[in-house]
Formats: sequence, structure tokens, C-alpha cells
Amino acid sequence: MGNSRKKEKKTAVDWFACEIDKLVIDLQKGEIEPSEYLIAFFELRDRAKKKERKQINDAKKYYKETYGHPK
Repeated sequence: MGNSRKKEKKTAVDWFACEIDKLVIDLQKGEIEPSEYLIAFFELRDRAKKKERKQINDAKKYYKETYGHPK
């Protein structure tokens, strides 16, 4: 039987936290160097900020389309 529910979208913060957790594990296992961790951290942070802006813009668009412009 297939799953008919939509896949839940993560917020930008949830996505960032999940990705950082993975990065910390890689660092702890010695799979990446501390310098690589820092570079990846800042790249993930920047991506999370972009995701957050997109989510905010999408929410505003949805609100306007659903409820119209305020009068």
C-alpha cells in the first residue's frame, strides 16, 4: 500500500539543524578536518538563509493568492 500523504517540508531551520548534525558526525569520525567543517558550516548557513527567504516569500504569495490584498 502506497503512502498517499504529502512529504512534509522541513523549515529552513530544521533543514540546517539536520545538515549540521551530519557534519558534526563526519567531524567526530575524522572524515573531515576542522577547516573543512568551518567551510561547510558557513555554506550551509548561507543556503539555510536562502531557503528561509524563499519560504517567507512563498508564504506571502500563498496568503495573497488565498486571501487577497488587504484593503
